[in-house]
Amino acid sequence: MPAYNEDPPHFGPEEHMDSASTARYLDGAEQHELFANVIVSESDNGLRFDVPPRIVLAPSVGKFVLTAYGARRWFKERDDYGEIRTWQSLTDPSEGGQIWIPHLYPFEEVDEKGLPVIKDVERCKLTIELQGYGHAGQEVPPLEVSVHTDDDVLTASENEASYNPFGEYYFIDFSSINRSVHAEVVEYPEIIYHTLGDYLDDKGMSADYFDIMTRKKDIPEEFTRQFVPNDWNARKSSTFLSSATGEIYVPMHMLATGIEAGISFPAFQPNKS
Repeated sequence: MPAYNEDPPHFGPEEHMDSASTARYLDGAEQHELFANVIVSESDNGLRFDVPPRIVLAPSVGKFVLTAYGARRWFKERDDYGEIRTWQSLTDPSEGGQIWIPHLYPFEEVDEKGLPVIKDVERCKLTIELQGYGHAGQEVPPLEVSVHTDDDVLTASENEASYNPFGEYYFIDFSSINRSVHAEVVEYPEIIYHTLGDYLDDKGMSADYFDIMTRKKDIPEEFTRQFVPNDWNARKSSTFLSSATGEIYVPMHMLATGIEAGISFPAFQPNKS
């Protein structure tokens, strides 16, 4: 199966401004079709989709250019259908660990663990972007976007990876309103050597340290294996309580035939400052 494709390049500020001159205007206080006029294409970089830019009119804030896009993601292992996250116990903050949580599949049937029933499907990860348009330097309230499906609402705040010299805001990590998380405790082998230096000293290989740091030699697999999670089959359900959260994946065959989904902007509602 092919390796993962990287996320495709997105519109930069100049391309946004060029596109904005012909983009359709949307009332930021209303809900709109998410995949309006979506374009599905394939190139040397792989399968992807793009929703043509639209301008969102936000009361008391100004204008934002809205785009949505995604690049094909191939799933190879069971764990690729979710993400390992660091957490703290809700009952005892001194306790922590890692849990595995499925991604979100709101457009297709899922099993009792939140995984898609049919796994061998081409999907693209949904990224929604808002870019400030015509109000440089103006203070912008904390932004959110909500995706509406037939049986759920999924909301995302501005992603931590957003970089805003041009007022670009990305929305990738969504939380479900109607679905609960199905988390599993991730366990690791016993860590005997906390640092590479400890391992090499114990094995009488201290002289190899420089060659490993300069990539002339590989890091010994015996050392790196300590930091690889135990097989997922041995995991137990977690007592972590939350709404389902993760990246939204869109089945490409459904997108090509039409997916009913809406988008709204909680921060642009009339009762929001």
